[in-house]
Amino acid sequence: MLAITRFRFGLVGALLLAAVPALAPPPAVAAPAPTVTRLSVHAGPTAGGVRVTITGRHLTPVRSVRFGSARATHVVVRSARKLVVTAPRHAAGLVDVRVVSAHGRSSARPADRFRYLAPPVVTRLSVSSGSVAGGSRVTVTGRNLSTSARSPSVTRPGPRCRCTHPRLSPSRHLLTRRAWSTSA
Repeated sequence: MLAITRFRFGLVGALLLAAVPALAPPPAVAAPAPTVTRLSVHAGPTAGGVRVTITGRHLTPVRSVRFGSARATHVVVRSARKLVVTAPRHAAGLVDVRVVSAHGRSSARPADRFRYLAPPVVTRLSVSSGSVAGGSRVTVTGRNLSTSARSPSVTRPGPRCRCTHPRLSPSRHLLTRRAWSTSA
């Protein structure tokens, strides 16, 4: 082909054609896929609604954020390294939080794990009443008590109870009732 090119266009044409590849843009380099390096919250209720800040690299342009198979809601881009999302509703269990961008999907890694917690179910209280002065010790028995994201408390009926010993066992917690207050 080069011999034909020299014949048709002469020496100048051959030199120009040889230089064209050097003038062409370099081959496109694919941008890296997103990487999740940290979640601000690692657990939440199956009902969803928890705000989670996702930190990582190459998070934009974000197309979606998934908690397991469910799509996150209210995705807010703070920067190419930070997103704030609302965890969607999901069944109880451990899921990977994956960021999908125009350049691919983040791979699963320990830093992106989020645990959906089943709601606690109280099956028995050790006492049914106590003094209005407070101080009553109540053992709460039920299911999913030790998987709560927060320290357990009782809010109804009456005033909050303070947890004095978070876990007697996975299904039992010891609470101390505060004094009754008549103020609204």
